[in-house]
Formats: sequence, structure tokens, C-alpha cells
Amino acid sequence: MHLRHYQSLPSKLSLLAFPSTNFLRRLIPMFNKPENRINTKHFPREKLNYKDFSNAYKLERRNFKNVVFFGIPFKEIDLRELSVQGADFRFASLEGAVLAGLDLTGVNFSGMSLSRCDLRGSILYQSKIFGANLDGALLNSVNLAQANLTNTILSGADLGDANLSKAILVNTNLAWANLNSANLQGANLQGANLYGADLYGANLNKAKTKTANIKAARLPV
Repeated sequence: MHLRHYQSLPSKLSLLAFPSTNFLRRLIPMFNKPENRINTKHFPREKLNYKDFSNAYKLERRNFKNVVFFGIPFKEIDLRELSVQGADFRFASLEGAVLAGLDLTGVNFSGMSLSRCDLRGSILYQSKIFGANLDGALLNSVNLAQANLTNTILSGADLGDANLSKAILVNTNLAWANLNSANLQGANLQGANLYGADLYGANLNKAKTKTANIKAARLPV
């Protein structure tokens, strides 16, 4: 091949490497169409058992977002250095664990025992906690806005200053719970047991409380 043919290659390659503006304008909308987007919902979530988690932790991994934990005994363990947004803890044990101040947005705790857990100041926005046992848990100043707490046991739990706005608390057991100055605006408390609960200073504006049991409860002034 003559030298001039080699000399002409860079200009031709540049046309391939840098498509025309008109070409890109036609290409980008194509990938923005819903039918052409990659659906990440079909990708399997990472699952970790005790051995997997231990090995990852020893290798200084701290990001466990969207992970499904299997059979890991987190009882009485301090988990505050981990990132666990969107994680699924349903198959792990967390009684007495320390999760204070963590961002637990979208975490699935459904049906779990979280009794005596320290969740103070944590973010549980839109988390799934229905049917869980949070008996005696520390939930001071926690963000539970729009969380699903249906059939959850929160008897004796400390929810002082907690944000429970628009939370679903249907048939939830809140007997003797501390809800002092809690924000329950728009919360659904139908069928909830608030016997002996401390609601002093709580915001119950637009909350649904018609069928709730408020006997012996300390009500807002």
C-alpha cells in the first residue's frame, strides 16, 4: 500500500471515533425509549451468607447496598460503619444490633425481630417493616416517613421526636410506646393499639385514629 493511503487513515478513523452531531441526535433518543433501556430489575441481587460477609468485611468492604443477607447473626453487633441502603435483612438476625444514624432507606425488615435495636437518628424512609418486632427498640428522632409498619410490634419502643408522617401503622402495637413530640401527620393509625402510649406534644394532624385504642394514653395538649 502506498504511503498516502496510510496517511489518509487517521482522518477516516476520526470520522468513526467522532460521529457527526446529526448522527448522535438520532441515536440518543433511540436509547432513551423505554423499550430500549436496560431493565436492572431483572438482574439478580447479590446474596451473602455468613462466610461471604466475613470475608468481604475482612477485605475492608463496607458497601453492602441492595445486598440480601442470609443467616448472618448480627445480634448485638454495631453496624454503623456499613452502607446498607436497600438491603434485605429478612433472613438475618438483628436483635440488639446498633444501626443508629444509618441511612436505611428502602431496607426490608419485614417480619424480623429488631427488639432492643438501637436505631436512633436513622433514616428509614419508605422502608418495609411490616410485621416486624421492634419491642423496646430505640427509635428517637428516626425518619419513618411513609414507612409501612402494618402489624408491627412497637410496644415500649422509644419514638420520641420521630418522623412518622404518612406512615402506615394499621393494627400496629404501640402500647406504652414513647411518641412524645413525634410527627404523626397524615399517619394511618387505624386499629393501632396506643394503650398507655405517650403522645404528648405529638402532631396528629390529619392522622387516621378513629379505630385506634387510646385508652390510658397521654394525648397531645
